[in-house]
Amino acid sequence: MKDFLLLLIFTLISGACAAGDFGVQVDASFVKSQSEAYLYFNLKNNSGVNIEVYKSLLPWENANSISMVAYIKNNITTEIYQVFPISDPFFSDRVIVKNGSALNGKIRLSKFFPSLNKSLKENDVLLFWSYFMILANRDASKYFSGVVVIPRDLVQSN
Repeated sequence: MKDFLLLLIFTLISGACAAGDFGVQVDASFVKSQSEAYLYFNLKNNSGVNIEVYKSLLPWENANSISMVAYIKNNITTEIYQVFPISDPFFSDRVIVKNGSALNGKIRLSKFFPSLNKSLKENDVLLFWSYFMILANRDASKYFSGVVVIPRDLVQSN
């Protein structure tokens, strides 16, 4: 129970740190590709204007732009794996996201959680994520966060 509360607090804090709504939506979902588990991101611009984002700060371009906690619970143990970002002081190229359009990308989860595929053979995994977005063309930033359930047995070795 204590572990679950820790994860809940992580998600609530990430979501509560939002600095206003600027018409951008970021969602994440689990995607299986052969024997790998991916976290697939969709960044949608509904702001009414074009926005610019720093390419180096997109979650699928730079692992340091996202925080993740994987929660695995079985009958015997509870494991929590944590990945927290290191700030990236170098801003790369800007990417324009036109109003009504989206950017997509994915993160290979085994890169961050090497034993994830092994854990998925017997247990479901709750993956809590948090992403801090900074708009390059406006003085605005916002935290996005969510939880993705990765069902057991969906990632199998060939």
